[in-house]
Amino acid sequence: MIRPYPGDAGKIITLGLVITKDCETGTPNVGVYPLQLQFCNTMSVHWLSVRGGARHLKKAAENGKKLEIAIALGVDPLIIMAAATPIPVDLSEWLFAGLYGGSGVKLNKCKTLDLEVPADSEFVLEVTITPGEVLPDGPFGDHMGYYGGVEGSPMIRFHCMTHRKEPIYLTTFSGRPPEEEAMVAIDLYRIYTPILRQQV
Repeated sequence: MIRPYPGDAGKIITLGLVITKDCETGTPNVGVYPLQLQFCNTMSVHWLSVRGGARHLKKAAENGKKLEIAIALGVDPLIIMAAATPIPVDLSEWLFAGLYGGSGVKLNKCKTLDLEVPADSEFVLEVTITPGEVLPDGPFGDHMGYYGGVEGSPMIRFHCMTHRKEPIYLTTFSGRPPEEEAMVAIDLYRIYTPILRQQV
């Protein structure tokens, strides 16, 4: 984990795939959200209410369940691109990553959760969110060149971690161009603006 800027609230995971599943339909969602380390066994996840993971948490709460989450670190950059791409809710990020890479994404089951993660992940964290448990999250520097505010964000509890032998930790940090994350955002904008214009 890194703490890129002096005004950041703490250490964060920046390129973790956050994998959740709709408790009613079983449809998975894969997103890339900032994860702030809070204590030795807890983190907070910073996502907008319209994102797939947030919608899955809301459904879990309505059904009186905890939300299971797998966080995959050190995966193929094409999967990260697919997870960061604003694709329709019903389209699988796994399928989209396969389209990017020209072949399917090999998945493995988690050890303690009913979720699948990329088979070549360097690390996998298996965690849960109890609906209603929140912690202060932020501030952090972002790709616009400013610090965001402090918000109450869902609290994640760790219960299992697996990793490859001699794993490699993949990370980046937010900031104005030419930082990596900003350049990825610019590329996604260039790729998808024509498609969105055509659809609208």
